[in-house]
Amino acid sequence: MLTFLAIAVLGLILAPFVAVQIQERIFRHRAEQLLADMRALMTHKAKLTEIQAVFKRWHPSEEHCESYQCWFRSDISYGPFTRFLDYRSVPDIAALQGLGQPKLWLIPFRMYGGRRAHVRARAYVERGVLYGIDYQIDLEVSALPEDYSSVKETQQQYILSASAGYAWRFSIPADWHGLTLHPDYLIAEGAPPAGEVRSPDIFAEFGPGAGPGDVSRLANFDFSCLTRLVACRKPEDLMPEAAAQFAREEPELAQLRKEQVCSADMLALMARDAGRVAVVEVMESRTEHLGGWGVVPVPVVRMIQDFEPASDWRIGQTHELVILDAGPQSPGPHLPAEVRPGNRFILLAESGLHYRWVETYHCGIVLLNPANLELVQKAIAGNPPPGNP
Repeated sequence: MLTFLAIAVLGLILAPFVAVQIQERIFRHRAEQLLADMRALMTHKAKLTEIQAVFKRWHPSEEHCESYQCWFRSDISYGPFTRFLDYRSVPDIAALQGLGQPKLWLIPFRMYGGRRAHVRARAYVERGVLYGIDYQIDLEVSALPEDYSSVKETQQQYILSASAGYAWRFSIPADWHGLTLHPDYLIAEGAPPAGEVRSPDIFAEFGPGAGPGDVSRLANFDFSCLTRLVACRKPEDLMPEAAAQFAREEPELAQLRKEQVCSADMLALMARDAGRVAVVEVMESRTEHLGGWGVVPVPVVRMIQDFEPASDWRIGQTHELVILDAGPQSPGPHLPAEVRPGNRFILLAESGLHYRWVETYHCGIVLLNPANLELVQKAIAGNPPPGNP
């Protein structure tokens, strides 16, 4: 009788642990299958019909088409009372939150080896052509004292994130994070600014020219993080290949950002990726108080010639220009020598934080001469929007 009771008690203790482990492995398998589908869509730049078919299999939490644009999103989550959330919309991180306010049911769940996780896949299609796709894992991790350099000491749990995605063009800030080394993909790890607390993350982003080998190698997640008893704690645990390459390259890239080396390769990248490319004339130079940046120089420029048509900035119109340093990504105290009233130059820029601003970096202020005009025009011609000849 005692033996029977001991076995029964042991069974009651082990049953929840076994149930948690089985459910985690089911979730891991589904997460692997969802990534395989997203990687396939990335590598051959899938069309609308194939994207619709793939997301239909995953019961999209969002599927919206209007005019010539379509958005798709699928979510799967794991954890008590968030049972496979294929059929309803889940906030990116909110599905995992409750951090700092633990719920009673989480105590036995975590005691038996469970940890909440959320996987999201999204795609954006324009005129039937894939413009963007991303896949992201958010994994709940119990904080240890050694984690307090990146998370608040009061947090019992934090979110470890990793993502991979395709986009039809990069942004100018991305050009300073690895594209001079490999122009068709970039890797970045979350590095909170001084004084800011943020959970660790890593991502890889691929452009239209990225090869299938690079996509397969770098968009490679270690799904054992979803099932192992000893939790993954760092970005390199979730994306080991991408993290290893980032560690090798970042020292060189950090130095280039610090020195702001405006090589021909950098100018070509910025011209390729800029949302606005134009010849502008400086109308006046003044200073303004811009939020946390304080008082900074903000010249006013007028568009003379447009190479990359922008709907909200036309020839003859003026805009304020914010020029950032590539390292800290904040305005410097002094303007480049070319930015003086009456002077004209080639501007490689992005949209600013407000409609009246445009943003660029020091290398986005390009001397106006025939050689630079040719370089800029070739870079733009070599990177037409998807679906355009």
